[in-house]
Amino acid sequence: MKIFRFFGLLFLVFGILIVSFTYEDVLPFFSKSDSGILKALWKEDIENLIAAGKMPDAYFSIREIEVMKTDTPESAQLLKEAQPRFMTIPQGQNRLRIFLDAWEAQDIRKKGVLVQLQLVDLKSGNTIWELSRTYPLGDL
Repeated sequence: MKIFRFFGLLFLVFGILIVSFTYEDVLPFFSKSDSGILKALWKEDIENLIAAGKMPDAYFSIREIEVMKTDTPESAQLLKEAQPRFMTIPQGQNRLRIFLDAWEAQDIRKKGVLVQLQLVDLKSGNTIWELSRTYPLGDL
């Protein structure tokens, strides 16, 4: 009888550990908030690009982050709530510019977000790398 209690407790502890390590990736899809869905999609996209070796070396040398002004309050709110954490280093040589634009397509009853990232060399001001992504957020 004690062995069943032990395994039951062990099963419970492992369940709690699994949930604690994955809740941030899974919960946004159940919450149905636009910012939660965007945060999960954006974070997963960046992690996949890094894992696939598709990010330039300059991405790992970011000193500062510049958030570009958006035209709508919805876009500003989404950017504030959903922006993933980007690693910055004091001796970095680049600036990461982030632009976000929320959109709604009434004709197809869908909504989403356009995210644009630019890496800019701090010395020359030249754009080194650019990425644009459209993340669907669901139906209107």
